[in-house]
Amino acid sequence: MADNLAEVLAGFHRDVLLPDVQRVVADSERRLRDEMHGLFDAQAKHLDGLETEYQMIVAALRRVEARLEAVEKRLDEMERRMALRSEVDDLKARVEALQKKIAQLEAEL
Repeated sequence: MADNLAEVLAGFHRDVLLPDVQRVVADSERRLRDEMHGLFDAQAKHLDGLETEYQMIVAALRRVEARLEAVEKRLDEMERRMALRSEVDDLKARVEALQKKIAQLEAEL
């Protein structure tokens, strides 16, 4: 009788439980795989958006750098002009002092 009961139990397991467990596991695997694919697709889409934003930031930074370089050139030119103006002002002051000195010397003669 024990052998018969073991055979009946083994048959029940094989015919009833095992297919049901396999179906549940297969359904769980399918849902998990679908969920993982969905998450992967969402991450890929997010990464694509970040890549696009990164490219836009790089392009904007290049434009800023180009404008900054132009501003630096203009500042350098202005500094050069200011230095020349300062030299011209110094020369004018020296010429004026020399003219006064010449006027004084002519007055003495």
